[in-house]
Amino acid sequence: MVVADPSRTPPGTHLDVSTSQRHHPLELIANVLILIAVTIVFGLTASLLIIYETMNAAIDFFSHANVRLPESLDRIVRWVLVTPNMHSLHHSSHQPETDSNYGVVFTVWDRLFGTYRAEPAWGYEKLQIGLKEIRDDRAWNLWWQIKSPALPFERPLLSPGSAEF
Repeated sequence: MVVADPSRTPPGTHLDVSTSQRHHPLELIANVLILIAVTIVFGLTASLLIIYETMNAAIDFFSHANVRLPESLDRIVRWVLVTPNMHSLHHSSHQPETDSNYGVVFTVWDRLFGTYRAEPAWGYEKLQIGLKEIRDDRAWNLWWQIKSPALPFERPLLSPGSAEF
């Protein structure tokens, strides 16, 4: 096990707009290939693609922003649209929360497929972002990050009373 440097906050343990732009290079290539295929099949124009990509980026930035809407407004908006508060659960250290709130625009999809969660199990004040398995100096190494999706990880069991939580 690589020891974490306590003077640095591990990458991926805080949400901000840059979170929406952190993708694996293979994911980017796959997305571009799919976009090219869809563009050809449906005959999309360059201006339509620019509008789509601009709106997609703005929505992605908003859902990953380090902001919280007032709770009363958040409760209303999330009936239709994904809020940063709601989507933050998807980046939680707690596995059941990581497997929820995948949506970036509309909440209907998470509700339809049973992946919607209204709030963190132990409240937003205890919500921790990022994988517990890699909170050490490996996370600062670009080559390790690139190969990490192919590496095995054991997920620790977390509970609100555990020292790791």
